[in-house]
Amino acid sequence: MFMTLFSKKSAIEGRDRELITEISGKRKHCSKHSLCCKEVGGKWGIWTGFESSHILIPPVDLFDTIFCDYERLYVDITDYSDLEMKTRIYIDVTKEPFIYRWALSSPVIETYYEKYYMQDDYIAGVKTVITELFDKMLEDAPLAYDDSDVMFEAVKMCVDQLEVEAALPSFYMLRTKDIQKEEFVFEPHGTEEYTIGVGERRYSTFLTLWDNSYERIRHQFEDYAFSRKARLELSFDGSERILKLEEVSIVDQTDEHDGGIGYKYKDYIRVEIRSNSFANMPTIVGYCDVRETLTTLYTGFLQMALKHPEEPTPYVSDTGRLVAYNMFKSPIIERALDKDRKRDYSTYEVRQIHIADVLTIKLDYDVFLMHLDGAMEGYEDLDELCGQAVQIEGLEEWCHEMAPVIIDAAVSKTYPMDWEDFHRRGLEYARQLRKALPSKYDLWYEAPFEDKSGTIKKPILII
Repeated sequence: MFMTLFSKKSAIEGRDRELITEISGKRKHCSKHSLCCKEVGGKWGIWTGFESSHILIPPVDLFDTIFCDYERLYVDITDYSDLEMKTRIYIDVTKEPFIYRWALSSPVIETYYEKYYMQDDYIAGVKTVITELFDKMLEDAPLAYDDSDVMFEAVKMCVDQLEVEAALPSFYMLRTKDIQKEEFVFEPHGTEEYTIGVGERRYSTFLTLWDNSYERIRHQFEDYAFSRKARLELSFDGSERILKLEEVSIVDQTDEHDGGIGYKYKDYIRVEIRSNSFANMPTIVGYCDVRETLTTLYTGFLQMALKHPEEPTPYVSDTGRLVAYNMFKSPIIERALDKDRKRDYSTYEVRQIHIADVLTIKLDYDVFLMHLDGAMEGYEDLDELCGQAVQIEGLEEWCHEMAPVIIDAAVSKTYPMDWEDFHRRGLEYARQLRKALPSKYDLWYEAPFEDKSGTIKKPILII
């Protein structure tokens, strides 16, 4: 989507002067950061000094201060003369316009001091020390941290995220040429386990059933349809992982005319994934395609619901895949996903509908549709299922195209098949069938078992 705005040059130049003056004024009152990666007592770590002592800074917590408005670091202050003597202190890091404020305090030694760091200097310093620590980890050097505080995967992810410069706080306006659009990842692996991330920065974690509600998560997700931003709380044993989604408009083109500058914008979705205390992974930030991200997240949750336990457990009373599925089913989100459907502001929004069964197009020999309970339907059963005569030209012939593929696969032969064209036609037939099916059914499309091409990587919800 493109949106055009026009500003007078005089107004732009005035705002630029005010911004430069503000930044320059703050820079005069800021310190140079004292972070360094070095060896102390034969062990490497990220340290900062305080009077005659060392403070060991956890790398992932330090990294997270870049993105968080407020972060408290729980650290130990170590005396130079006796490395075994440690005192717990707090460092409260607050992100303010153009600066970061560090406030060090300790109830034990009754001390307090503040320091201010310019945004660009601070981010550059954090990037330097984390990169140097990662290099030492690659060399298998001894570290001053406990194993749980400095996992190799987590520090590598910090380094990779710091290379995504467009995601870092900056004084300057972003442009589309600065943006590296990445894929949002949300892949359910079972009832509770899933992988989440942006691009290659991803990790596996859990959405524990006893302390989460699909309805609560759905309502949080639905906020995006109205305000173009959402904050989802995905709990793992009482510790929340925060997923933030926000649509942002980035300058794509500028055009000078009539004493001013015209701006054209392009929309992205900014994804921010804040880890919980169990995973101890760094914050992940990236810019993604709006519709692809919303589709991936919504269909991922529905697929996770389809893996919900059928029998009650000590912690889960709302059992059954269809119950869980209906708890997350959202007409509001689906309207946001349907690019051809316009919102009607003259009427109310339907917030919830009941799905009686989930059907999946997954071709097998003489099989066209599969029900949630595993029952199968052939092409000839469509009229009864839809409650009307179904006339979709070419659909029956398309179904029969799988027969020779299945026969050859049974004797370990490979039948030549243009899977890209096969699925292109299959998805079009699925969209036509969706219009004929009663609204009490949901319809999904999957690749047949014999298709190893990867053309269809995951189930597709037909809206």
